[in-house]
Amino acid sequence: MDHQRPRRYKQVARTTPRVPPKYVRRPDSEEDYENERARTNVIIQKIFNVLAVLGIITLLFLTAVRYDTTNERDPYKCAAITNEGRWLESDSNTTDPLRTWQPFGCLLHNYSGKDITTCLPKRRILFVGDQGIRSLYYATVDKLQPGTSWGELDKGFTSEGLNSVTVEFIWDPYLNSTRLAEELEPWKNGTLLPGYQAGGNYDPPALFIVGAGIRFAERGFDENPLRVWREAVDRITSHMRWGDRPMFLGGKDTLMLAPVEHPAWEKLQPDVRKSLMPSVALDMNKYLNSIATIQGMDVVRAWKVSSDDNVDLVVSNHVYSKYHSKETKKDGIELLEEVAARRVDMVLGLRCNNVLKQLGENLPSDCCTLPLSLTWLQRFMVFRGLLVILALRGWLWWYNPKLQNNQINYLARLIYRFGPEKEVLRRLWRLALVLVLCLFADRSPIFYHIERLWSPAKFQKALLFVFVIGVFTLRKPASTTVGWELDKRVLTEWKGAALAIHLVSSYLGASTEFSTFALIFLNSLEWTISLLATNASRNGSLYFPRKLLAINYVALPIIFIMRTEYLLYRVPALLSFWFVIVYMTIRIRSWGNKDVEWYMGKLVLSVILVTVFFGALGVHKRVLEALEVLCAIKWDSELVKQLGFKHMGAAYLGMGIGWVYANVFLLSRGDDRVQNERYAGYLALFSGLLYCLLKVQGFDWLDEWHNCTSLARVAFFGVIRLWLTGGGVRQSEFLIWLGNMEAAVLGMMNHLWLSADGEAVLDLGFWGFNDAGVNWNWGFWTLVFGYLCWVVGDTRETIVNWVLGFRTEPITVGELQDRKKTDTDAVEMVSEDGQNDVELGDSKQPLQSSGGPLEQFPTNGGLRAAWVLITVWILNWTT
Repeated sequence: MDHQRPRRYKQVARTTPRVPPKYVRRPDSEEDYENERARTNVIIQKIFNVLAVLGIITLLFLTAVRYDTTNERDPYKCAAITNEGRWLESDSNTTDPLRTWQPFGCLLHNYSGKDITTCLPKRRILFVGDQGIRSLYYATVDKLQPGTSWGELDKGFTSEGLNSVTVEFIWDPYLNSTRLAEELEPWKNGTLLPGYQAGGNYDPPALFIVGAGIRFAERGFDENPLRVWREAVDRITSHMRWGDRPMFLGGKDTLMLAPVEHPAWEKLQPDVRKSLMPSVALDMNKYLNSIATIQGMDVVRAWKVSSDDNVDLVVSNHVYSKYHSKETKKDGIELLEEVAARRVDMVLGLRCNNVLKQLGENLPSDCCTLPLSLTWLQRFMVFRGLLVILALRGWLWWYNPKLQNNQINYLARLIYRFGPEKEVLRRLWRLALVLVLCLFADRSPIFYHIERLWSPAKFQKALLFVFVIGVFTLRKPASTTVGWELDKRVLTEWKGAALAIHLVSSYLGASTEFSTFALIFLNSLEWTISLLATNASRNGSLYFPRKLLAINYVALPIIFIMRTEYLLYRVPALLSFWFVIVYMTIRIRSWGNKDVEWYMGKLVLSVILVTVFFGALGVHKRVLEALEVLCAIKWDSELVKQLGFKHMGAAYLGMGIGWVYANVFLLSRGDDRVQNERYAGYLALFSGLLYCLLKVQGFDWLDEWHNCTSLARVAFFGVIRLWLTGGGVRQSEFLIWLGNMEAAVLGMMNHLWLSADGEAVLDLGFWGFNDAGVNWNWGFWTLVFGYLCWVVGDTRETIVNWVLGFRTEPITVGELQDRKKTDTDAVEMVSEDGQNDVELGDSKQPLQSSGGPLEQFPTNGGLRAAWVLITVWILNWTT
């Protein structure tokens, strides 16, 4: 039977070559305008990138110049820890006691008894002086054995345990006792004489602290009390180190002289105040300051409390200073426990910081420590990895025309086929640059580390700032964004709000329990809806690895470059763990997920299995042992258990509410959906108001029901947020952007916004060593951190696709606009010769390969996953 050929095929005598299909569109009056707008946005984005990079380079250059000019005499910050600093509470007008001492440019470590015994096993700490030095003795003993009654203490204390430390105190308010002279005899020029070191008859103290003077200021003590005191001090300084101060003083036995304590004159009893002469105490400290400056004596000048004593005011014949009032007890002479403990931390930091670092202890302080040498992986990343990526980028750019024309050899073609594409290399280059900046910002002495200080006023101001930006960036979504896509946009906005609270809380040293709960709950809710409301074919077998990689694509490389532990990045670790649980709970026996009894039964069974396996049976320990064998990862099993169970309620509440949304809200229409939303809003509003009422009443049991109260706060925020903008009509583009950058922000915040693995605030150092300087640094560096998070977040999709075996090419503006139009416009796909109809396919489909393992490696997800595990194992074992 003769069939007539369709019109669209040409009648030709020979076969014409196939050419790529073309798009034939219906005319659209707005298409040119949208294309032009997209091109303008690209140009603006490029200009913004150039200005941002120039700004960051300028800030880094100024920081390097500041380091070169100001840190030349004290590169290791050994002098700063004992000579320069301020109380962070000192600028407050309240009468709160001083608790947080900030050395100039570095972080002061809060020493525990374990730290002291680790640093000074079977050694001695000796204090000699008056009641001010006795306060330091008490503070040291309290660190070794908290809760010790001072009445039980004689003038010596020895800690219990294998590495016992002996702490002694000699009461010598006039610095003229025989015991002091005996202890000083073996010391010359600040070090022990060789004969005493070899003989073994003298147990040298690792820390030798001497100081007194307030008794010399008593009226009637002597006609020239300053001369008598100077003679006593000179007897001590004759045994101390003279000359230029060494650059590095850490890890050495030290003889130090303490300044004279200034009492809080307004607190003194009238008879005591009349018996003291304030000017004598000032002259004493001026003399100590002169011998420390000119002769290089080791004087703990930071114990003067204020930065310079000569600014104290003489009021009613006595010296008044708000600093002295804040740091002393009611008698005006005895130091507060917090102040004494911080002073002990100063001298312990000078003696022990570098020792603990060399022993491998996790010490956030960088005061008086030698920089650790880089591992081979860090050196490769800094000096070779960037060059390799840059060379590959240049090679692809140079040889790309030859690749198209088959003009290169087999080796070059092999590199081109199995190596990263141009777009992947470009994203890897950005990620590598930011990781190197993280390494230098957190590990080098160029940047300053500032103690975090909790302030309710600053917390409220920061949240108000986020609120204002969120309001000014409210925008309507695209008209085609409906249903779950619109609600997903709302959830991303809420994640951005939770992430903003998490950042502010971390910056100020506040609790992050609520923000962690909110992030786990919102992510669990999103995962549940995605798995329940979409078909399995859409999710595919790559949904699981894609999500895990999207959570950890920044945290995992940072672990290797920074040589930290995965549990340091607690939120990504918790998100990874609970994503695995959510995925397994929903995907196993998924055919019954629409039945409420079946689904809730699975949730209950999941809770029981997680509790039994990871709690009673300790299966997590076996999992950690397997990870240690497979990937050489060592984790604290008890800490893993604690973190895993702490926020269990957030994950399962997200799974439960996600099922309600997917099977009730998404399936309801019209009045039923409006009614369901109204009931949900009333319930959320009631729970939020109930929480606020109970919180105002001050019930202590609210902390024990952390999951319920946190859910009430999230629900209350959600209902207020939606009612303020009429439902999902408008969302904040800023909060949506922040929510999309979640993995980048959580991965880098401990090293690039904070420092010392999240224990301190990163400071550029040239804004000023005061509260105003800290605020200026926060403002500018927050902008830098936000831009770098955007740069790294922009690499997520490309890097994840590359790891999973997808090969993608960069999309031009015109192609992007064409893809957007395919959903609404009628598109006719025809070939040049009219021979065939072509279907639009997914641009990110993995290439198919039918060769051996080597040929399948670029596209085989299993082979690439095995390659990642082997690489992680090698890197862990070799570093």
